[in-house]
Amino acid sequence: MPDDLRRAALDGPDRAVKPRGPMATRLIELGRVMVYVIGGVIALSPALAAGYLLWRWTGEGLKYIAGFTAALAILLAAGFIGYPLVKLAHVFGGLQDSVREVTDQALPVLGEFEGTVSAANQELGKLALVTEDVANVSGHVRGVAGDAARVTKLVADTIVVPFIKLKALGVAARRALGRK
Repeated sequence: MPDDLRRAALDGPDRAVKPRGPMATRLIELGRVMVYVIGGVIALSPALAAGYLLWRWTGEGLKYIAGFTAALAILLAAGFIGYPLVKLAHVFGGLQDSVREVTDQALPVLGEFEGTVSAANQELGKLALVTEDVANVSGHVRGVAGDAARVTKLVADTIVVPFIKLKALGVAARRALGRK
């Protein structure tokens, strides 16, 4: 809840509060601080120039007034620049906290990732065993198929070829007897 209040204070009462992550909030605060610093530098330059010109162009009595005015301008400008620098220090502290949070959250995720990778490696090892077994089975199937081919050729050579020759002899004998 304090984070929502801080966002409402930073965004103003008229803007709707959008949920932001810690990193986005820190970057927005950093941008605002940079605007303050640049504004302070821009505001300081004319004050210093005016103080110097007053001191240079005035008489002896007015030099002290011009110096006092320039010192007052520098003091105001230093305050104007100092406030954003303090806020900038808070932003960097918040960025450090954000990085620490991200690190704290990333380490368990990396641990889980390591466990997942090791489990995947174990499964790949099991898959390697399965593929090795499949390769062995396919080698045995190839051997059985080769044996079946040899048996088929043996049966063909021992039974079928003599049977075909016997049948051809019978056909030739019938033709020869049929001619006589």
